[in-house]
Amino acid sequence: MLIFMMRHGMPEFPDDRDYVYGQTDYPLSAAGEDQARRAGLALENTGMQRIVSSDLLRAVRTAEIVAEAQRENACEVEQDQGLREIHMGYWEGLPVDDVEIRFRDEFLRRGRDIANVAPLGGESFVRLQERGVKAFDRIINDSPGLERILLVAHAGILWSIVSDMFGLPIGGIFNYAHDYCGLHIIERRFGDAAARWGNYRLVRYNWFPDPTAAGLRSMPDR
Repeated sequence: MLIFMMRHGMPEFPDDRDYVYGQTDYPLSAAGEDQARRAGLALENTGMQRIVSSDLLRAVRTAEIVAEAQRENACEVEQDQGLREIHMGYWEGLPVDDVEIRFRDEFLRRGRDIANVAPLGGESFVRLQERGVKAFDRIINDSPGLERILLVAHAGILWSIVSDMFGLPIGGIFNYAHDYCGLHIIERRFGDAAARWGNYRLVRYNWFPDPTAAGLRSMPDR
């Protein structure tokens, strides 16, 4: 089984400032739609058998565009609330500069321990990881016999899953980039291979598919 984990395309922000937007439901921007179309073109021959998206607008629309590119092999996009981005509580939808001023002590505490300190009314990355791993395991366990699955979600939730898989510190999220429509590709092992080397192997990290390349048609099954 190959599991493709894609971040959504660029959202449509209110203006040019940097925003805190974990679960703030911004739609996909025109630039984000173009990113999703390019990703869809590159993935059109991969034979996706299941596509599951976060239920936030930017992720759902990205998934729909990629699904449309599958043409005759297109499958319907499912939505799963468990794949939502981290909840940023009272910081949601605010410019980052405003958060630094209005919630300064809390902002600094979180900067010192981002894994465990949550914004007021929001989630810590540790709690996000618990939610994300539970959702991921449920989706994979509900996909017996499938060989190609696409998850479309958000940088934080996808990082929380990858960091759990490979024993990476959850608080190291900002040391590992995940670009808009970037893909993590994970191989799920079974049987003797899983017993010897573990259940998962990281094939690609933050790979942006190039529609002019040959794509993944020839990627061997393992």
